Amino acid sequence: ILNRLLPPPDSTDPDEDRLSRCLATLLDVRDKRIRPEWDDKVLTDWNGLAIAALATAGIVLHVRRFAAKPSLASTALFAAAALARPECLILFPLAMADRWRRDRALGRIVILYKAHVLLYGAILLPFAYFNYQYGSGVLPNTFYAKVGSYGLTGALAEGAWLRAAAALTLYPLEQSAELVRFAVENNLVLAVFVPIGLLQTLKKSDESWLVVLVLLVFPIARGILAPFKGPTFQHGRYAAFLTPLLAVLGVLGARVAWELVAREVGEYGRLWAVRALTALSLGSALVAAADYMRTYTANIADINHMHVEMGRWLRDHTPADALIATNDIGAIAYYSERRILDIVGLASPRTLAYLKAGVEADQGVLHLLTDERPDYLVILPNWYPRLAEMRYLFVPLYEVEVGTATIAGGRRLVAYRTIWAD
Repeated sequence: ILNRLLPPPDSTDPDEDRLSRCLATLLDVRDKRIRPEWDDKVLTDWNGLAIAALATAGIVLHVRRFAAKPSLASTALFAAAALARPECLILFPLAMADRWRRDRALGRIVILYKAHVLLYGAILLPFAYFNYQYGSGVLPNTFYAKVGSYGLTGALAEGAWLRAAAALTLYPLEQSAELVRFAVENNLVLAVFVPIGLLQTLKKSDESWLVVLVLLVFPIARGILAPFKGPTFQHGRYAAFLTPLLAVLGVLGARVAWELVAREVGEYGRLWAVRALTALSLGSALVAAADYMRTYTANIADINHMHVEMGRWLRDHTPADALIATNDIGAIAYYSERRILDIVGLASPRTLAYLKAGVEADQGVLHLLTDERPDYLVILPNWYPRLAEMRYLFVPLYEVEVGTATIAGGRRLVAYRTIWAD
C-alpha cells in the first residue's frame, strides 16, 4: 500500500484533482461491501501469562529475601495474583508458613508479617466486599456457581458425609494425578526431572521451600475446597501460574542429574549430553506449543461459529428490550446487545438459589425461568435435555452446530422463543 508522508507542495496540481476523483470512486465501491466489524471490546480480565507473571514475581522476591526480612512487594504481588485467580490465595499463607518452617518461632512470624497482613488485606478486602454485596459471598461468584456444594464446606453444610470423605481423600488424589498430567503435557522432558528437583529442594532446609509447598498444597487444597475440574481443564486455566514453578524444578532436577552423569563421562560426552537434553527440552516445548496453537485455533473457530453467530442472530431478530436466558453468556451477551439472564449463575447470583444440591439442573432452571419470565432461551440441548423437549414452553427458532471436538460444551446451540415473550 502506497502512502504519502507529506502533503503535496501545490494543491492545484491536476494530478491532485484526478487522485481525489479516484479516491471518491474507490470509496463509493468499498461502501457497497459489508464493512468489517471493529473490535471495540474492553478487556478487564487477566490472561494466563499475566497471572503466572504476578505469582512468579512474588515467589522470586520471597526466595531472594528469605534470609532477610520479607518483601512488601512480594506480598503485594501475591495479593494481585489472588485478585486475578482465587487459586493464588494459597501463595501468601504458604509464604508465611515457609518462614515458620525454618524459624519455628510463631511470635517472630507475627512481628515480621504484621504490616504484610495489613497490606494484603487492604488490597483484597475491597474485592471481597464487592463480591459479598453483589455476588453470593466474599469469593468471585464463579466459585459458588461452579463448585457449588462439591467441596468440603458445602458437603458438611448439607450433611453429605460421603462427599465430605471424598473431598478429604479422593478429590485431592485426582487433582494431584491431573497436575502430573499437566506437567507432562507442558514439557515431557522437564516433567521427568521435577521429582529430582523437588527432592533436591527439600534437602536444603535453610532455603525457601515455597515452590515445593505451592506444588504440593495446590492439588490438596483444590481437591478439598474446590474440586471442579482440574489443572488440565481448558488448557490449564486453573493452574497456569504453576507452569513456571514446574519448569524451575524441572531445570533444577536436570542439573542434579547432569552432575551425576558428568562424573561418568568425558568432556566430549558431557558436551553432547547437554546438547541432547537442551534439544529434547526445547523440542518438547515446541511440540506442546504447536498442539496448543492448533487446539486454540479450533476453539476460536467454534466460538465464532456458535456463540458469536448466535449473538448476532439475536441482535438482528429479537426486540431491543428482550431478555435472553442462556447458559453461555460471554460472546452471546456482547454481540446480541441484549439483557442477559445467566442460568448457570456466573453473572446472575440469584440463579444459584434455584440450583440446589440434589435438584436436577433442568428442574432448577425451569423454576428460575418461570419466575424471571425471559423472552428467549438459548441453551445447549445436551446440558438441558428436558427443557429442550418442552416445546409447549419453548419454541425452537434458530440453531448453530459445530464438530464433535469442541470447547463449547456441546455440538448444538439452540435459540427458543418462550411463552412469556407474547
